[in-house]
Amino acid sequence: MSHRLSLPILALASLLPMTACSQDPSANVGVAAERCVVSREGETYDGPCRADGEPAIGLGMVLPDQSEFVPGIIAVTLTQTAPGLGEAYALGQTGNEIHLGSVQQEAGEPACWKGGSLRICRY
Repeated sequence: MSHRLSLPILALASLLPMTACSQDPSANVGVAAERCVVSREGETYDGPCRADGEPAIGLGMVLPDQSEFVPGIIAVTLTQTAPGLGEAYALGQTGNEIHLGSVQQEAGEPACWKGGSLRICRY
């Protein structure tokens, strides 16, 4: 078993410390206050988040207080692998990497990506 983290999860390392620095969104340079929707296995979070990047180069999302989006998931990354297709990963509460699966950009809602029971949106 490999203990090497993937590039998308490593990108979250730069997001997590910034969210802990201040409760003032303007103090976190490069990290915008956004609205995110994360749905997985019947659980949904729809509210404010911090997001950095774009799917084409890697998108990371965390909550301002580093709490869970849905049970067991404190951060989500999405990396586009081809136009309209991507891979989603999560960082678990214990620091473990979770491959959430392949996702496809929704035609009617380009801010959203869906695959199986997973749906990720960034507005």
